[in-house]
Amino acid sequence: YDSLDVPVATRALELADAGDLPGAEQVLADSIDEKHLNFQLLRLGSIRAFSPRLRLAKLAATDYIEGRYHASVPIVLMLLDGFVNDLGNLGFFAEKTDLEAWDSIAAHITGLPELKKLMNTQRKTTRTEEITVPFRHGILHGNDLGYANKLVAAKCWAALFATAEWARQRERGTTAPEDRTPTPTLRESLESLAATKRAGRLLNEWK
Repeated sequence: YDSLDVPVATRALELADAGDLPGAEQVLADSIDEKHLNFQLLRLGSIRAFSPRLRLAKLAATDYIEGRYHASVPIVLMLLDGFVNDLGNLGFFAEKTDLEAWDSIAAHITGLPELKKLMNTQRKTTRTEEITVPFRHGILHGNDLGYANKLVAAKCWAALFATAEWARQRERGTTAPEDRTPTPTLRESLESLAATKRAGRLLNEWK
């Protein structure tokens, strides 16, 4: 859950440490309110690949705020898949999509890549019971019919906002670490060798 208030994150961690994972998840879900959505959508609008999708995202946000989770969840999943595809020619849920960024918590190898695996779990059997994970396959293929709840909807938004961190680095071309020790030229190597020999000779003369 990106950019949460410290008290919210602290309370969620306290509940999780006490073994109350459902309570912790509910605290996080409740934190994604109208104010939080507006702030995050403003940030998303600055990403070129997401900009054309902003109008649809705002409509999905309205549905979420008014409790129409059945409408907001599929839209957010589609937005997530589409704007990642524009950045890497593969959607968020594609097997070979690289969602890692070296200087990012969300896009760490244990972050977005693992979240993608969980959300992409195959769900081929029709289920009517309520789910708490936004299984993309089950929801968009009409197999998970119990998806329309706040927890699933909030997790979809959280996944979208976390992916935005990777997307910003992707647009800047900074998802891979810079090589901060460039290979020296031949001239530089020879000068360094000469300096080393000269220093050695002076040291021997000093002795």
